[in-house]
Amino acid sequence: MDQETEVRQLLDPQLLTALGMEKAVRANGGKPVNIQIYFLQGIFGEIGDKMQCNGIGEAVIHPPEGGTFLKLVGCSYLYKGDPQQSKTFGLEQGKSMISNIPMLLIGKSVIYVSAIGLRFLLQRKKFIEDVNFYLEEIRWKTLRHHAVPDFHMNAYSREIRRAVDVAVKKLLKIDPEYDLYNNTIPSQIVGNWKLALAGAITKATAFAVQIMELDGAYKFPTQDILGEKDTENAKRSGVRETMRLFNLMLERQTNLTVIPGISDRTEGVPRKFRFLKYVIGALFLFSSFSRKFAQEFLVELDEKKVALDDADWYFCLRRNTHNYRGVPLPERLEELKRIDNERGHQYLNVEFQQKVAAAPTAQ
Repeated sequence: MDQETEVRQLLDPQLLTALGMEKAVRANGGKPVNIQIYFLQGIFGEIGDKMQCNGIGEAVIHPPEGGTFLKLVGCSYLYKGDPQQSKTFGLEQGKSMISNIPMLLIGKSVIYVSAIGLRFLLQRKKFIEDVNFYLEEIRWKTLRHHAVPDFHMNAYSREIRRAVDVAVKKLLKIDPEYDLYNNTIPSQIVGNWKLALAGAITKATAFAVQIMELDGAYKFPTQDILGEKDTENAKRSGVRETMRLFNLMLERQTNLTVIPGISDRTEGVPRKFRFLKYVIGALFLFSSFSRKFAQEFLVELDEKKVALDDADWYFCLRRNTHNYRGVPLPERLEELKRIDNERGHQYLNVEFQQKVAAAPTAQ
């Protein structure tokens, strides 16, 4: 491996074999050996322990060109990213502020929706400043504590950020050399709605790609759909191409898929994608900037850099909420068997057990 590649070894895989453990016990004077493992729940998929969806991290790899890869015990494919539970859970509050609160609280109230709609229609510039302030709160209170460093982000995230950066600077006539992501635009901006708009878009993008870096439930479907982007269609109409991609996303969502004894996942992520489609559709209807931005972004985005590659495809085979590449789950499970046999993959049956101490009783 390249000398400049940074490798953080998490576990000696030999300790997971009978011979390796015997040697370790002997070296420890015959005493039991404690092994600390990097347990990754659902790293291979979301259809339950019976399909060996959990895994154990062997090493975290940072190549010199940037990015983060995770070597898993028994698997020849590298997982892009390092979905540490503390970081993933650390984004939950921010995710709720941009999904559940607008969708389940504001979206269900005619009064709330009307108030926001009037602010948008009658005081557009003030509305933009409001959104920038709201997203700055998420960036400052959540994102800065849990974000993956820029250099350790993977190619698909960096490409999305780059395409957004180009589109925003072109439409708002911002200096191409200005670093929108690392030169924080203040939350309170008075009289400069263009700067506030640039801030809101880049903050939303920065948060979205962090979710992709840490949560496969959002990363893999987004990669799957963006990989289907048609640049020629986008040049003719960014709106129609955006809505086509959303329709394709919803068509491939399979929240009702149930395989007895294996999968009983209920609706979650699909509902959020539907809500996002409605919000963006409303923006297209009332905002000429959003229509221009969609076109510039899709034309600029290199779909080859964000599409699923062979390794990504492998980690999609046991995921039941989305028909990746249009292939239903039963066919993907057959593909999984074929790949595992060809590449000699071997997995441990890893189960997470949480012991809860009994409550003390009064004497």
